[in-house]
Amino acid sequence: MDGMDKLKQEERGARTANESSSIEPSKLSRFMTLEAAIGARRSIRHYEAAPVERAQLEHMIEMAKLSPSPKNRQAWRVRILEGAAKASFVEMGEICLQALKEAGRKYGSLEISLHAMKTAGAVLIVYNPYDDADDYERIWAKSDLQALGGFINTILLMATQYGLGSLWINDVYFIQKEAKALLNLDHDIAAAVAIGVPGEHPFARPRYSLDEIIDKV
Repeated sequence: MDGMDKLKQEERGARTANESSSIEPSKLSRFMTLEAAIGARRSIRHYEAAPVERAQLEHMIEMAKLSPSPKNRQAWRVRILEGAAKASFVEMGEICLQALKEAGRKYGSLEISLHAMKTAGAVLIVYNPYDDADDYERIWAKSDLQALGGFINTILLMATQYGLGSLWINDVYFIQKEAKALLNLDHDIAAAVAIGVPGEHPFARPRYSLDEIIDKV
């Protein structure tokens, strides 16, 4: 049985078991509204030296897995880095950053992102387990990317619900090869997400007005 057949079988079982959400209603009362969470979310680049409860991280992923995906592929997997594993990842990144600087190569905001990962309580490594399929680029690449965006955004909003800060990080692209080797991953890292107790409280950044966003034909 391949991955998709197994997924379909589990989906049929889920329908009969009615297990779309395992969160107790009593837990939901302490959360802010969705609109409030969307408005309160910020990109946090500095965190307090405090761990994040594993149960909170797993709850974020539990909610994120309900995000829509093409043909219900659920093309997302997560590696949670905490403690020594997170420290090793950051150390690897810092070595790569220094090499990029010495070679005069671009590294984007990798230095800032590494600092965020270093101070955060946890880092989530998000990847697509199907990105090596023969028909991936022709059929699935764009739709899977959209689904991964929805999955990650839900994690960010759930972190906000818990009063935690988060940062959606793409600078791992500059250290993709080394990161995959360290984590023993066969798939490209789609993004990293730093999560922790905020050490800063930035103002909301400016957004375009509706008139600028909505195309008037």
